[in-house]
Amino acid sequence: MSQPAPQDRLPGFWRNAKRRVTFDGSSANLTLISRTLGEGMYRRLGPGFMWAVFGARGHAYYEGLVALGEGEVDFAMITPAVTGQMAREGKGYFQKTYPNLRAITVYPQNDWLGCAVPAKLGISSFDDIIAKKPPLKIATGPIGQDDGVGFLAEQLLAAYGITLKDVEGWGGKFLEARVSGVAVEKVLSGEADMACHEAGKSFRRLSERFPAKFLPVSEEVLNQLQQKFGYQRNVIRKGLYGPNVPDRDIPVVDFSDWPLITRADLPDDLAYLAAQVAVEDRKEVEAFYTGVPEKDRGMDLPLKPAIMWKNVGIPLHPGAEKYYREKGLMK
Repeated sequence: MSQPAPQDRLPGFWRNAKRRVTFDGSSANLTLISRTLGEGMYRRLGPGFMWAVFGARGHAYYEGLVALGEGEVDFAMITPAVTGQMAREGKGYFQKTYPNLRAITVYPQNDWLGCAVPAKLGISSFDDIIAKKPPLKIATGPIGQDDGVGFLAEQLLAAYGITLKDVEGWGGKFLEARVSGVAVEKVLSGEADMACHEAGKSFRRLSERFPAKFLPVSEEVLNQLQQKFGYQRNVIRKGLYGPNVPDRDIPVVDFSDWPLITRADLPDDLAYLAAQVAVEDRKEVEAFYTGVPEKDRGMDLPLKPAIMWKNVGIPLHPGAEKYYREKGLMK
């Protein structure tokens, strides 16, 4: 365990009286990681250092980034990585640009936003929805409320020319599900016909209960979402959920990675310390997931320091970059 630093070796941010830091951990996994980072800083700085983690602040990954950009907190954890880029550029559901956002580190994980329906509905593509105009009850994130999942689901449908009014006009509706497990449960119970969520793990439960279809996203739509917002591609691999489930690779929209974001005005030595804690204390974060079956994990293990600065979506903070270069992790 790291010992508190002697007073003459304390970082400048400490000597200059910035003795507390605040995180927006948003929810779930990200709150756990934020807590671990705060504890790691405390162990290195000792008594007098204070840290706090704010949990779910309404619409995850939006309000946290806004709070960060406006100076209310020092760090925010987000997913997917593209969210930071959207906030910097004022795209998507961000009405204001936050060009001062910088990255500290990233906890790599593989996830996507996918849409799944029971096979009995006879729907296997978004084109089928357009042609059949079924009264679909769609479980997804909050629509029109600056929610990352709800926003992407709405934009995905819009890229196919399917509007909210279309869905309602066909006799369907949207059911709010803030987490993927709730979306899947609504389909399993019959309350919903489709789950459209970041449901990489949760879709397994769906496919174990009855035959399901995972709707592929066309290359044209993937290109459109990338050009307009920066969203990347991902794939649900053939057989991921069982023998021949799905029966082929399914192109979907990426929803991967958990970056830790800060602002450019954060003192360099505090950014350095944050990167140091993320790398040196990574085993503590891994411990949250080692007891979870690999197929159900939310994180790629073991964490590899050599890539914990890559794919962060936005420029690194100079203090964090200094750490990675000093340790030979970044050339």
